Amino acid sequence: MNPGIGYEIIFQLLIKYMPESFHTEILIDAKVPMHETDSNKTNGLFQMFLKSVRNHRFRQLVLPEYQYMCAVCHLSLQSNPVPNYLALVAAHIKAVSYDGPDKISNGLSLCSNLHTFFDRGAFTINPTSNQFSIEVSDKIVINEKDLRLSPYDRKSLHVPLNAYNRPELEFIEWHRENVFVS
Repeated sequence: MNPGIGYEIIFQLLIKYMPESFHTEILIDAKVPMHETDSNKTNGLFQMFLKSVRNHRFRQLVLPEYQYMCAVCHLSLQSNPVPNYLALVAAHIKAVSYDGPDKISNGLSLCSNLHTFFDRGAFTINPTSNQFSIEVSDKIVINEKDLRLSPYDRKSLHVPLNAYNRPELEFIEWHRENVFVS
């Protein structure tokens, strides 16, 4: 058996069934290589595991603040007794690759399509006196007949009730200056 597959199974089981505080100890007990000196393939899997854990934790912080609803289109899939929010992602306003932190005020709850458009700069957030609205780029044409974004231009962004968790101006400005196609 390929050890990489075994390690991947261990990682997936940890994410799904074990509290994060147990992960390192279990990985050490299972003798899973986790350091730079270990094989590149295993280290790559471990890095994917850490990214997955980090993304899951960020998602758990952001989505409840947005009431499991897309901040732009207000998509909210509810099923009893547990909300079905698999179509929603926690998007970073300031990208992780540019040291964007995993804090709620740097996050948006977006449906997966709008997340892709946001990351490509097709729209951004326009902050005006504690109000947040969507600003759609007029430079990006997705498809002549595709008007998926135009209905949201200048519409209010759904934000957390707690003002402390709303998008921070610093992160919005970063997205406007570095990602948004203006």
